[in-house]
Amino acid sequence: MTFSSNKTVFPDWGTQAGRDVWQQGLLDLYAKVSFDGIQLIGNEPATLCDGGADNNGTCKSHALSSSSAFLLEDKNASNKSNSTNTTINTNWYLKYGDAEMKEDSTYFLPFTPQNYTLDNNTLALNASGHFWNTSGENATRKLYDAHSLYGHEQSLLTSNVLTNISKNVNGTTLNKTRPFVVSASTFAGTGRHAYHTVTRNNRTWQDMRNSIASIMNFNMYGMPMTGADVCGHYALPSSAATNKDQAEICEEWLKLAAFQPFARLNFGNETYENDYNTTMIILQNHNLTETLSRTVHDRYRFLSLVYGCLFEASESGETCFDPLFYHYHGDFVGDQPFTDIEQNIIVGNAVKIAPALKYARDGKTEAFFPKGRWVNLNGSLSDVVIVTDPKG
Repeated sequence: MTFSSNKTVFPDWGTQAGRDVWQQGLLDLYAKVSFDGIQLIGNEPATLCDGGADNNGTCKSHALSSSSAFLLEDKNASNKSNSTNTTINTNWYLKYGDAEMKEDSTYFLPFTPQNYTLDNNTLALNASGHFWNTSGENATRKLYDAHSLYGHEQSLLTSNVLTNISKNVNGTTLNKTRPFVVSASTFAGTGRHAYHTVTRNNRTWQDMRNSIASIMNFNMYGMPMTGADVCGHYALPSSAATNKDQAEICEEWLKLAAFQPFARLNFGNETYENDYNTTMIILQNHNLTETLSRTVHDRYRFLSLVYGCLFEASESGETCFDPLFYHYHGDFVGDQPFTDIEQNIIVGNAVKIAPALKYARDGKTEAFFPKGRWVNLNGSLSDVVIVTDPKG
């Protein structure tokens, strides 16, 4: 990945040379820093250019086709590239023929999702390489056909290198351990080699809610060791939320983090006069260090539950961060278990949590509990609540 103005090249994982360069780079890094794991970010692959740069390091430029309407907006779509914002007829895509759609054309495809070309912030889709090479060293294919596999290949290779260090390099922190690889870009099957993190999120209640849904989704995709950037990667400008409001969001997100299979504090510094500094001020000035301490305590308290589930998931493919209706689906009234899925979570097949997803001033957080005997884990284990009303 590159988020700088410097010229950058990307390894071709389908060649032996590309694999050797990456492996040697990891070994050289480990010789200097005995790391415990590797985080792979921007491996979509991501760039600041649309379609890569020329030999001088200048981003290539190509505009949206004036005829490429946005299919999601249908026949009355506004031409976003037209300053007059006039509507255009999109019937053209129904008769887009072979003459217009040539095999080597990936810039002007029959449609343009949203307002971007398909090579937005990534390499040219016409770029050829040995991506997911299964047909010999000389076989090549276009990135257009293998874009989603680039990060998957890197995860597989990185996991193999770390496994090799673990088995064959004695006296290291990785000796006899399982590889710990976190990848931003994943594909079907990546969960066997790497974990996933939901990043680039904002410090809002909606993004906190979305992160819960994402963790549930990736559990279904076979990657239960998934989590989000706690408190949001990006802070909000003071015009959008005061530091006090951001502190409240962050406090509730920290409480949730105790139960996320994977959790990290990862703050950006790209926007709003430095997200990192803003966040440090919030953490220090709003007594969140105590909340963070309790989160770490609770995380270790339930570690055997969560990691026991993750081990079983690696053997049988089960999930560890679920919507309530996965486990209780026979005694509900109406559509209760489906009305607020992110508010009712089962962790490790045993613990029910109900995170706050709104400001306290907007009312109490209400959680649904099915019929049964429930133990309050914040109190005494003898503190048993018997729920007889399915309304909770």
